[in-house]
Amino acid sequence: MNIMAMDNDSVDNLEKMFQTFTDATLELQKSQEILKNRVDELTIELDEKNKELRRKEHLAAIGEMSASIAHEIRNPLGGIELYVSLLKKKSDDSGSELCDKILSGVSSLNKIVEDLLTYAKDYVPSSESFSLIKFIASLVDCVENIKSSKNIELNIKNELNDAPMMGDKFMLHQVFLNILLNAMQAVSKNGKVNFNIIKNENSYIFTIEDDGEGIPDDIKPEIFKPFFTTKSTGSGLGLPIVNRLVEAHQGQITVSNGILGGAKFSVELPIN
Repeated sequence: MNIMAMDNDSVDNLEKMFQTFTDATLELQKSQEILKNRVDELTIELDEKNKELRRKEHLAAIGEMSASIAHEIRNPLGGIELYVSLLKKKSDDSGSELCDKILSGVSSLNKIVEDLLTYAKDYVPSSESFSLIKFIASLVDCVENIKSSKNIELNIKNELNDAPMMGDKFMLHQVFLNILLNAMQAVSKNGKVNFNIIKNENSYIFTIEDDGEGIPDDIKPEIFKPFFTTKSTGSGLGLPIVNRLVEAHQGQITVSNGILGGAKFSVELPIN
């Protein structure tokens, strides 16, 4: 009887040990799965950060090269402009017209040189407080000519009212003026452009969208890359400069096609 009782106790203990082992195995499997998922997430995050680092290194190299090229071009252009201006004074009407064409070409090249130098800058934004309402009003003033000439409907919805903005006012003015001008250039006569400003927990979000033709999906990943442009004129540095200015403010800019059917640019800037 005693031996039988010991055997039953042993069986019970064995069953308990087996159950404990099974439970521990299941917990280990769960932990392993959680750990695997976390490792996968960290791997993806690391890959993205490495890609971003490589992208910034690549852009920095392009910036240095651009600055070097711009300086090499600028001096000869200045000489050409001077000599053609002098030649124009001594020319007849046909010669003067030719000089004007050359000067126009020199002016276009100078604009590209200026864009190259602007893109190559090491941006360090100042931190100043300024009125959002006055800031928006100055943007509207700058686009008034194209707005009036094309009879564009500009709708502004500012949920922040006159909340104080922090950042480099000059740089941010350049950001939003560039996007607004692009939007107004993209629409037809009597077109529509919406400019909305909202706030979430940690950031201000500015969206500018138009009712133009929009941006094809295959082009969207390219538009912030230096020298990419779909325009017949231009350096292809406008939006890359905008992107650099936004990144200098620790923000981000994205592009999509909005509810109006055209392009929609969203700029998210941290509140502090």
